[in-house]
Amino acid sequence: MNPGMIALHVVAGGVAILSGYAALALPKGGSGHAKAGSVFFAAMLVMATMGGIMALAKGDPVTALAGPVVLYLVGTSRRAARLRSGEAARPEIWSLAAAATLALLFLGFGLYAAAQPNGRIAGYPPAICYVWSAILTLAATLDLNFLLRKRLGTRQRVARHLWRMCFALFVAAGSFFIGQQKVMPAEWRGWWGLLVPALAPLAAMAFWLVRVRFAMRFLGSQRPSDTPRPRLIPEPAR
Repeated sequence: MNPGMIALHVVAGGVAILSGYAALALPKGGSGHAKAGSVFFAAMLVMATMGGIMALAKGDPVTALAGPVVLYLVGTSRRAARLRSGEAARPEIWSLAAAATLALLFLGFGLYAAAQPNGRIAGYPPAICYVWSAILTLAATLDLNFLLRKRLGTRQRVARHLWRMCFALFVAAGSFFIGQQKVMPAEWRGWWGLLVPALAPLAAMAFWLVRVRFAMRFLGSQRPSDTPRPRLIPEPAR
């Protein structure tokens, strides 16, 4: 394996995790959050691309497919953040096609693994593939809903941005804190505390989705009509 490619993957992954945590911690709608999110987006593109190429070279199609999944998640999340009009367009058609294709591929991998004598594909059991297929099917369903509605309101658009970016961060953090414990000090391996940073993105996702779903509705009904609503996503630079 190319050492430079490995180093680039590792560095990009570290930057992605740190900038992702920063984006979660910084005030939403501020310039700091936007800058951290941009760094996270760029780092995730590099990490996912390098990781997918290396996994493919090793003959691991399941891990290789995780690369396009991450690219899909961060790409659609960033577009949701920047799509101020909330109107669906051609990129949403591509997103639906990508999510549906990835869901079918994972389903196919799962069925293939189940048919093997050892019940695995590249070391993974069918259940892993089925879980990813279900997640991507949900994402594709939400993409289809977006296209059929033709436009998302502010709450729906923010929620779309939140869950996809947080889930992408969970993939990166989980891959390191849970999947790469072999590179950590021996006394850390298997320590339950490593689950905290790995699962933090999911906890943040749940918190912000509830807040967006209910708090924004409450604020929208209680604030005077001439008072601007708080922004969770900053206005794009003109």
